[in-house]
Amino acid sequence: MDCPKCDGELIDKTAEDIVVFRCDQCFGLWVSPGSMRKLLTNWDPELNFDIGSESIGKKFDKLGDIDCPSCKIRMDKLEDDSQPHIWMECCAVCGFTFFDAGELTDLKSITFSDKIKGFLKGRRK
Repeated sequence: MDCPKCDGELIDKTAEDIVVFRCDQCFGLWVSPGSMRKLLTNWDPELNFDIGSESIGKKFDKLGDIDCPSCKIRMDKLEDDSQPHIWMECCAVCGFTFFDAGELTDLKSITFSDKIKGFLKGRRK
């Protein structure tokens, strides 16, 4: 499957009973609702799905008008309520969410620096 943000390919990565698709170039993650629940509920850094650097993620974060790699429709632009600096895209049909590199890891915990990031970045339009 083609990455919706770059020229890379989404490769399935499996650990335990969790499957995500990671881009081989920008390291973005395409995650099903079930896998996202499992990842956020039982966070295990050893699973190491989100290996991309924050700087790579910031570069691709600016690309918000993307189509779902599976359904081929425009994905909805979302931001996390508690951490508005985390911008993600979600498909209204299949429910998969695309996270830029570093965003899924950042989503798991809220730190003081997250509050500053949210203030500096602003709300998603």
